[in-house]
Amino acid sequence: MDYGQLQEFARKHGPVSIMDTQGTLPSGDPDTHDLIQRADRFLWDGLFRERAEMEALLSQSERGLRPGCELCEQLETALIAAREQDRKEGSLDQKNTNPALWRFQDHRLSH
Repeated sequence: MDYGQLQEFARKHGPVSIMDTQGTLPSGDPDTHDLIQRADRFLWDGLFRERAEMEALLSQSERGLRPGCELCEQLETALIAAREQDRKEGSLDQKNTNPALWRFQDHRLSH
């Protein structure tokens, strides 16, 4: 996780406070870049998040998913599995992929 990734996440999904054993630093402080590297907790969406959880949320956002939405994760996993199944079967009509893709797209529009 770096400053640019966290800044992009905050732009899309709301403010993030950076926490470590020293406390909080406001955004824009020259030490913010270093603090992101050593921070152990983040405040986002009203909840404190451990570093690993925040990195998972950033990863979801970078993949175009809504951070923290378990259904987005499940539908993405199902879509990947459907694509693999079509590849194994040599299915050019994407009989497995299309329904999974439609469910995934419908859900993303609901956000």
